[in-house]
Parts: sequence; structure tokens; C-alpha cells
Amino acid sequence: MALIKLLTRLSLLVLHLFQDAGVTILGIVPSLVKPWKSTQCMEGLEWTKIKSFGSIGETSNIDDDLWLSSKSFYSPIIEFCGGTELASSYIQGNHLQPQAFGAFSNASMTTGFVILDDHGAPRPDDQPCVGEVGLFLVYMGATDRLLNADHEEVYFKGMPTYKGV
Repeated sequence: MALIKLLTRLSLLVLHLFQDAGVTILGIVPSLVKPWKSTQCMEGLEWTKIKSFGSIGETSNIDDDLWLSSKSFYSPIIEFCGGTELASSYIQGNHLQPQAFGAFSNASMTTGFVILDDHGAPRPDDQPCVGEVGLFLVYMGATDRLLNADHEEVYFKGMPTYKGV
């Protein structure tokens, strides 16, 4: 219980810092939002200067997203996927399309990918589906070598090919 109180106090200091600095774009990790909501540590804060949130690192909770967005006049929460693994993203939301909490709307700029079924065959582009994401080799920010391992072995061994790639 003492640890929770300490973390709540630290969160409160950081949340006040965001407010006092006039932050307009705030990056979040969903597991940080949950305790903000459950401890009510944001009560009385003025976050109306925030125009957008960016969420990365783990799956979002729609209820927590709605709660957080409500603290800033329902500013959008733009989701990003792939940041932990790629130091960038391959699928994300954007400000030019309608957004839904916890959802993605498009591939990141210069990124191509395909959804593969259990047998490595591509799923149709125009239908909802479940499968493994296969990233195309070249996109902005992608690495083509590793310092201490074989790039091809680590990233591509056993991957099916798609249209010759």
C-alpha cells in the first residue's frame, strides 16, 4: 500500500508538471493511465491545452482512453504499434481520419505489410482478419543490420515470401 501511495504522489507531481508546462501533445503508455483513473489523482488538473495524445507500448483499454480523453475536451488518442520492437511504428492512427479508441486506421508512412494466415498465405486486403503481420523489408526507419547477430537469421528465417519478397 505504501508503494501505491508513493507512486500516486510521484504521478501527481508529473501530471502537474504537464499542466504547468502547457503540454499540447502527450505520449502515454496505457498502464500509466489506469492508476491515474483509479486513484483519481487528476482531479482538479487543467489539461485543456492538450490537443492530442500518442499511445504506444501495449494494448489500450477503451474505457481508460475515453476517460483520459475527457480530461482534455476529448482530444484524440493516436495509437501506434511496433514502437517497442521497431523503434518506430508500422500501423497507427492519424489526425486526418476518424479515430476509434484502441484502434489503428492505416499503415505508417512508407510501411508495407501483409497479414498472413496459419499457413503463411496472405489474407485479403479488403476483409477483417486475424493472423501474423509480415512487414516488407524496406520502410523509413528500418534497420538492415544488427551489431551482434545475423540480421537475416534473426528477422527473416522461416518467414514466407509474398510477391517475391
